[in-house]
Amino acid sequence: KFHNPRPFEDLSKPVPNFRSMNLKAGEVPRFFDNVLQGRASDAVEQKNTWWAARKKEAEEAVKAKTFNPFPTVPVPAWSYGKSVSIDSLKQVTDAYVKTLEPKRKLQLSAVPASVKDSINSYAKSLKQDKTAGELLGMLAKAVAENAVVVEGGKVLEGFKYVSKAVAAKVIAARRAEVHDRYLKYWAKKVMVSPELAAVPLKEVDAQLASKFENVAPKYAEVLSAAGAGPKTLAERVAGSPAFSTFFLKRETAEGVKEDLPPSEAEVQGAAVAAKLEDPAAALQALLGPELTALGAGAGPLSAQVRAVTEHRYTPDRYMYREGMALAKRLEAEEAAAAAAGQDAAKPHTPVQQVLDHMRAIEARATEFEAAKRSADTPYTAYAVAKKQEFLKDASNLALDELLAPEVVSEMMDIELAELAELEASIDDAEEEELWSLTLAAQLKHLQKHFGVDLPHGVIAHMDPITIKKIDWETTNNLEDFDITLEDMGAEAAKEQWALETLSHHFLPLIRYRRAKAKSAGIAYDPELASPLR
Repeated sequence: KFHNPRPFEDLSKPVPNFRSMNLKAGEVPRFFDNVLQGRASDAVEQKNTWWAARKKEAEEAVKAKTFNPFPTVPVPAWSYGKSVSIDSLKQVTDAYVKTLEPKRKLQLSAVPASVKDSINSYAKSLKQDKTAGELLGMLAKAVAENAVVVEGGKVLEGFKYVSKAVAAKVIAARRAEVHDRYLKYWAKKVMVSPELAAVPLKEVDAQLASKFENVAPKYAEVLSAAGAGPKTLAERVAGSPAFSTFFLKRETAEGVKEDLPPSEAEVQGAAVAAKLEDPAAALQALLGPELTALGAGAGPLSAQVRAVTEHRYTPDRYMYREGMALAKRLEAEEAAAAAAGQDAAKPHTPVQQVLDHMRAIEARATEFEAAKRSADTPYTAYAVAKKQEFLKDASNLALDELLAPEVVSEMMDIELAELAELEASIDDAEEEELWSLTLAAQLKHLQKHFGVDLPHGVIAHMDPITIKKIDWETTNNLEDFDITLEDMGAEAAKEQWALETLSHHFLPLIRYRRAKAKSAGIAYDPELASPLR
């Protein structure tokens, strides 16, 4: 983990408040990119500092010691005018082959030849030669389950390691769990405001600015109209129950449509709302390739990473460049694994690797025989025999999990820590958005029914703080607050006041309770209403 900058990154470091930076729409993406690049370079710097300290420690430790040269392979004895003896060549070859053996080996109990012969002869007697291979495979697998780790000829009792296959399964299960929460988080937002899916995720940051809450003018009018649902105002009035019972009989739906002609933005908004009325379709349009957890798709991981990167970021973003670099690296890893006849997405356990190696060696029997026949000198014959003997012993396979068990477990810990951090951020977002989603749901209800079939007085019960502010305005002779607020540069008075209520009253309270719960070690549920005692 100390060779990897990721553990050195401070994931809990707060992001600077971009609202205090006076940024215009379009400048916010660059701001966030600078924050991320700064965090990444800080992590690399921290890693380099850590290694510089380790290097200094090592230099201090060797100052007092004399340097011993690195061990070398012995060279055959030879003197001028004499030939090198075959025995000395054999000794050197033996010593060299010995150095190729891994420090730790996985030793499998071999199935005795007599047992193999018995199974083959039994299958022949039943005239089922094909089943012999299957039986031998099952037997070899059963024996392999009791494999032992050996070091220096001795069995290592209690030696534990995490195989890459197990680590991959653990990470995939945890990633699926966190991804499920991520989908539910977006599903809640889409259920309340399906029109969110009309703005591609890659363009959201570009709509933000320091001085206003909502999206930039590119989407504002259409989204505002889409919030009222798939019907225009005229259609809502004509379709309300009061239209047929309370209005005058001579009123017709066509007449209402003439009286209330929809604007271009309203027509567009209704079309967008109709298209996104199905929450599943809205979620699909919004998240696209992100609907599937990383690594759980049908295609290779590199293709999935590339698709998600293209969906989430525009090509000028820092995360786009990083995502494409990651996809390229994964592609190279997948190609290398495919060349070795493996699947990068499904690594084999050490036992499976040893069994694969045994099968591969059996398949090379004719190649080995040809190599033996082509050996034209006694020494070449000896060297070929030693090499083949080394390869045929499956325990000589170097396995990363045995030689460096901490590497696999540390990589797994890094991945799990990042997933835990992601889940914590989803927790926080869910808690904070609970109030804004409640307000948004109220506002959408008002948009659909206010002025159609909802009594005006009901707003006082839905949002008493907002109505109190409106009441103050009317009491102070500012009842025409639309004109007043247009002069101030804010069009949506009720929405602005509701957001003010949310940001100045509810969010500080919810953040205070969350911090208090976390410091007390209590799980803080987003729906928690009562204060902690």
